[in-house]
Amino acid sequence: MKILCIAIANKAKSTGGHLHSLLNISRELAKDHNVKIISFGNESSELLDSSGLYIGYCSYKLLNIFRIRKQIKKIVGEFKPDVLNIYNEEIYLLFRLLILFTDAKLILTKCGGKNPIKSQWVFADNLIVFSKENYNWFISNKKYKKSNIFLLPNRVGVVEIPSEMNQKNKKDKNSFNFLRIGRISRSYINSYMKLIDLVAQLKKDNFLVRLFIIGTINDIQYYKQIKHKITLTGIDCTLITDENKVKIASKYLYLGDCVLGTGRSAMEAMSVSKPVLVPALNSPFPILLTKDNFELYFNMNFSERSFATVEDIRQNYDKIVSLIKDKNYRKKVEEDSLIIFNENFSVLELNKKYQSIFEKATNKRKFSLYNFIYLIYCLNPFKKSIINRKVNREEKN
Repeated sequence: MKILCIAIANKAKSTGGHLHSLLNISRELAKDHNVKIISFGNESSELLDSSGLYIGYCSYKLLNIFRIRKQIKKIVGEFKPDVLNIYNEEIYLLFRLLILFTDAKLILTKCGGKNPIKSQWVFADNLIVFSKENYNWFISNKKYKKSNIFLLPNRVGVVEIPSEMNQKNKKDKNSFNFLRIGRISRSYINSYMKLIDLVAQLKKDNFLVRLFIIGTINDIQYYKQIKHKITLTGIDCTLITDENKVKIASKYLYLGDCVLGTGRSAMEAMSVSKPVLVPALNSPFPILLTKDNFELYFNMNFSERSFATVEDIRQNYDKIVSLIKDKNYRKKVEEDSLIIFNENFSVLELNKKYQSIFEKATNKRKFSLYNFIYLIYCLNPFKKSIINRKVNREEKN
């Protein structure tokens, strides 16, 4: 089967979570299928190019619809895919409304995030979602009652950790090390602050603890807030914001004995048997993920939108203390992390699931008045480009 995967990558160095997911999925699918990747943006994507499946990018300006159509028609005509799997709703919309010359099945993948507002999302006949939160929203929405909705969280490969000899940053083996990998922005500031509070409390209780933070500075204001809180609490913390290190941040998972993760970063930590903390809006500290509470936080994709149970909040600090003090308990949590990963997120289970999706997906193109109106909105020169706004959001994921 020929599969063409399409994403948005506005810059050469774009490294959003949606691109990493596409990369892992495409590589795994390529073991059984003929897979190619293209991107929409202003230049070629370095990350996608590293896959060996990348055949180029389409430069675009929304007002030049005919040029976009010509580029797409050339690529699709030469490759002749059986499936077009698109990882961006606005690009999907362009394909759906402009590309009428192929019988390929059109599948949209929503890469996590909040549930859409009904009036701000496209209609799709075939839709893959990564989170239960999104899946439950779509299957209960009348607009999508005739759509094929598939839940497929498998999008992460086992992270390759460099050998100790090749590890550029070293950790103190006498201390218990916490790690947070993520954007430094308003969206994630609460999880950073609560993790710092946790490390500060453990230090106050005479535990030898250290914190590593690796992330892109999306907003200098929140970076300064984090630095100020680190100084205020007096914790031992290393901040890594160098672009070359951030773009391969998962390679530094060895720094953490326990990792605070959201979405994909939580799954990557599980892939190497790391105990994982997840944020919760109503908890003073991040919650330790276990086999018992996994489903609750997975329902919200391990996001900042999660709410902890009263029991989790009550037991959480003691469990984290046990993680530090009790080697047997830590080993059990590490083993459970890997089990959760293998059963839910590993791309090794991907091909069988995708084969089923491809068979069930349809190639019908039901007319959607809303999609047509949405395209007209995109073409409005007096509106800020929807696609550019989406690029900026996704590149921060």
